[in-house]
Amino acid sequence: MKDLSEGHVFKLLISFSIPMIVGNLFQAAYSIIDGVFVGRILGHVALAAVSISTPLIFFLVAILIGLGIAAVVLVGQAYGAKNHELLSRILVNSFTLNVSVSVLITLSIIIWGRGMLALINTPEGLMEDAYLFLSWFASGFIFMVVNNWIMGVMRGLGDSRTPMYMTGLTVLLNILFIPFLIKGAGPIPPLGVRGSALSTVLANMVTTAVSYVYLARKNHVLDFGRWRWVFDRDIIAKIIKLGLPTSLQMLIVSFSGIVLMGLVNLFGDAVIAAYGIGLRVENFSVLPAMSIGVAVSTMVAQSIGAGKIERAREITVAATRFTLAVSAAVIVVCTFLPEWISIIFTNEAAVISHAALYLRIMCWAYLNLSLFFILQSTVRGAGSVTVPLVFSILTMSARIAFAYALSRHTPLNETGIWIGIFISTLVGLGLMFVYYQKGSWHRKKIIETGPVPPLAGIPEEDIL
Repeated sequence: MKDLSEGHVFKLLISFSIPMIVGNLFQAAYSIIDGVFVGRILGHVALAAVSISTPLIFFLVAILIGLGIAAVVLVGQAYGAKNHELLSRILVNSFTLNVSVSVLITLSIIIWGRGMLALINTPEGLMEDAYLFLSWFASGFIFMVVNNWIMGVMRGLGDSRTPMYMTGLTVLLNILFIPFLIKGAGPIPPLGVRGSALSTVLANMVTTAVSYVYLARKNHVLDFGRWRWVFDRDIIAKIIKLGLPTSLQMLIVSFSGIVLMGLVNLFGDAVIAAYGIGLRVENFSVLPAMSIGVAVSTMVAQSIGAGKIERAREITVAATRFTLAVSAAVIVVCTFLPEWISIIFTNEAAVISHAALYLRIMCWAYLNLSLFFILQSTVRGAGSVTVPLVFSILTMSARIAFAYALSRHTPLNETGIWIGIFISTLVGLGLMFVYYQKGSWHRKKIIETGPVPPLAGIPEEDIL
């Protein structure tokens, strides 16, 4: 664990961000490799079926994204204030809440999955594979939730290297499992798209078990056996108060993704597959900014907890400069080499053509999204979550309106969807920049500092 409220801002930002960037790039690389295996082994139709399920999964896990971010902010501020008793209560109640919600989401996917797919205009020929992927993915959802919760807590405590190793192990296991589960080997029958989902389930299951055993021995704060399992209404209320607006924001973003998927589904298998390729490249391209954003939230949270407001602005400026450099490289690659990127996934000429056009347009949106993430992470780290929610409503409304109007009422067709998305990223970035410059986000504080009692039964050196 590390105190991020002291020391050189840029050096700390880079040293804390790099492991997260590497870990998330591992994860994005797996998403690409998964798409390559599915597209190359099973064909572009199977790739389209898997791609259809992705926005639905994101929509259903959106509530957990907010709860996870709330845990990072609360853990960061409690640790920055050196309030160890509060830290203990946050961990217990955050874990319980995340697991409970994950069980409800799993049941929802299994019971209502087909109906959800039907609502987004899933073509009949893709329905069976899309549902198989969705339901098998849900079978091990709880392991992914616990895995991500542990990584979020470690980041909130200033440790970004352990989550990197956890992500690397998950990705490695995924890559090892997926070809055998898709194609079959020995006693393992060919599972098709089910194999793609099951490889993720098994990888998260193994990583969660290995990570817990290791971390519980290394740091007693994360040893479930030493926790005092006491329900704390105030902590739960704080987690929900801080996490709900963020979850609602994610729900709005993911709902717009579902609506867009419904629009894309109207233009055929080739466009659906191209969109799936584009989403994977997008995940890879914006992950550096998202990783830096997590570092920004953690550093700002600890700085606010320590009463250092101006340091929060220094963190934001340093993160913005780094993000601009990364985004410039992405724009160059996606502008001049989009066909080369697309051909990795498929040999279908129509899919490659659609995907290349998507990438040339959307690489500029990646720049807007990256800068948006940095500013949003700053205000979230300070505890301001309601304003970003309002901005998301406005931005996603603009996204849906522009995408629908340009694709359905102009000759642009599916290209109108890509242009509509780009325009909406400009809207979101403009709103967030104005609030960062003029708003009251820097006056937020979630926890109260005060007497610092030790954690019962846990030596001080095991905490710090």
